[in-house]
Amino acid sequence: MNFAKVAKAHWFDVVTPFAFRMPICDPVMVLTRTLVMVMVMVAVMEMTASTGMFLALSDLTDKPLSQTELTAGLRTNGLGTVIGGLFNSVPVHQLLAKHGPGGRHRRAQRRAARGWTRASGSPP
Repeated sequence: MNFAKVAKAHWFDVVTPFAFRMPICDPVMVLTRTLVMVMVMVAVMEMTASTGMFLALSDLTDKPLSQTELTAGLRTNGLGTVIGGLFNSVPVHQLLAKHGPGGRHRRAQRRAARGWTRASGSPP
């Protein structure tokens, strides 16, 4: 590699548009970037739903959730989502919403019932 032009370059200079060439709009590159952005959005939504699930379970069990436990849970859930994606499965939190440890917990059912009666306006 020859860095002679870098050595001769000024410290400050005017940047001109399209100094190297016109931009290339390759459909494959556009599609690839779009897919990556969609995957990032899905990952953020997955982490948000998982964090809510961990906080709800922490509240149900009256056990405070530490940052290290939340980090470990998000990593494990992310790994499970990747493995599930390889086998065309649904994300894990969708199954845990109805069938997880909080879904069958009596205390969770009582809290859900109390929340429903408050929302409907009838006395608890």
